[in-house]
Amino acid sequence: MVSAQKQVEFYHSNYDDLKKVRSIWILMDQEEKQDSIAEISLTGRSLYGEAPEFRNLDLIKAYVIRLRGKAAVCESRNQLIAMLETLLSDEEPLGKKRKLERDYGIKMSVALERRIESMCNLSEMLAEKWLERGLEQGLKQGHEQGRIEERIKLIRRMISSGIGQEQIIGLGFTKEELRAAEDDE
Repeated sequence: MVSAQKQVEFYHSNYDDLKKVRSIWILMDQEEKQDSIAEISLTGRSLYGEAPEFRNLDLIKAYVIRLRGKAAVCESRNQLIAMLETLLSDEEPLGKKRKLERDYGIKMSVALERRIESMCNLSEMLAEKWLERGLEQGLKQGHEQGRIEERIKLIRRMISSGIGQEQIIGLGFTKEELRAAEDDE
């Protein structure tokens, strides 16, 4: 982004005319107490010899804003995070607009309402992604649980057939699975 300014923001080699670049990253689905804002910036230090003069280290900065997942959301103590969580929630657009006006003093204009509508569409898309991710996780956990239950049933059959514990463990079953099979009988 900094180098893209050449021939747009400044010409020739006048690097003093570079504009500051800010990158904002929004991370979603954090845990309840993980709402935060962090700044990442360049720093300079000499590892050997005399340190050169580092100028304009503030040209590039990034901000990482962590928003909490839906299940963990109670209003954040940080106003920006609370506003973003409202904006990206799956609440109805009209309710969001009212809350943004009432709680955050954002005056609605036609242009802003259109932008909020597009953000609502974004939050709907994100909600679909969360749902897909949740379904995938649930299927994976269900498959794993089913696999464990099948292994325990197999161990029970081996025990009832007179196969010893050492032999069962020697076949690749765990002590936990063996205990679970014995406990359920």
